[in-house]
Amino acid sequence: MPIRLFISTITISLLASNTYAGTWSQGYWGKMVWGDPEIYKSDLETGPLTSPEIINIQYNDEGFSVELSYDDSSPEQNGWLPITGFNVNCSHTVNQSIISLSSSSNNISTSDQLPQGESYNCQAFAINEAGQSANPTNFKIEMPLDMATLPIGLIHTILKKRAHQNAASNH
Repeated sequence: MPIRLFISTITISLLASNTYAGTWSQGYWGKMVWGDPEIYKSDLETGPLTSPEIINIQYNDEGFSVELSYDDSSPEQNGWLPITGFNVNCSHTVNQSIISLSSSSNNISTSDQLPQGESYNCQAFAINEAGQSANPTNFKIEMPLDMATLPIGLIHTILKKRAHQNAASNH
């Protein structure tokens, strides 16, 4: 009987030593993984499942900045990994040129001067160690016109057109 007990204890010890419950804040939060955790990494850790929220868009002399937010209170929605930053990709509405921006903070700004009056269709993604969010947040950027740099004839035409549009909408 003591030999069976000894063999049973060793067998249970060997089986239990091959488990891995994860490291706090290093992924696998609350998940029990049997065997080598690297084998199961693709099954557990993914890019974020939800998209970030646009908090604010500011225009400046250079271009624009976007403030983003991400609700990371649910580890499953984060892809079981902490959010490490954001990507913003913008495509010019006419010539389809691309602007790609990345930041480890929730504030992303352009570094190149963008032309006045131009429009861009943009997508924002949350990123973690495994990738970026599956579904982006879509938004549009319309660079404002600086009236001080326009020819006087063009300013007159714009103001006349706006006055006509306002008069038509009031009727």
